[in-house]
Amino acid sequence: MSFLHYLLFTSLFLSFVYDSHVDNIGNVCPKTKNPPLCDKVLRSSPDASGADYNDLCRIAIDKAVGATMGAKNLVSSLIGQTRDPVLTNRYNSSLKSFNEAVQRLNSVRQLLGSKDYNNLVDYASIAYNVGVDCDRLLGSPPSESLQLKNAGKQSQDYNSLVCFSHCSLM
Repeated sequence: MSFLHYLLFTSLFLSFVYDSHVDNIGNVCPKTKNPPLCDKVLRSSPDASGADYNDLCRIAIDKAVGATMGAKNLVSSLIGQTRDPVLTNRYNSSLKSFNEAVQRLNSVRQLLGSKDYNNLVDYASIAYNVGVDCDRLLGSPPSESLQLKNAGKQSQDYNSLVCFSHCSLM
């Protein structure tokens, strides 16, 4: 009888440990603007298995930095390719904004390390709004390239993961 209790307890304990890790992603993602993307991004990361909320937020920050850097690099290349002075001016403004977003996200990473969650929210929100502002700026004719629109959207989506994943930390 004692062995059966031990086996039952071990099985329940292991299933609880496994479920608690899965629940961390399940608790974070519904709070984001795009829960399916959040779920896909976090579950695809090899570091997410067994990750606590802090680690999941760090993964979201890393993904947001990567997406924002991608949009920034695309804007840089578009500046050199366009001859339209209106677009050049808009691209330059967007480039400055994406640079600021990357700086803010790097600050978010430091704030996460120091557990300064209140300022983390402020900095993450600024990084998110940069993408929104660039999208608005580039939305009127002459319009942005579809590639840049998609890169900006991805940056916004990934930044929203950071903005909302902090809720689980507080």
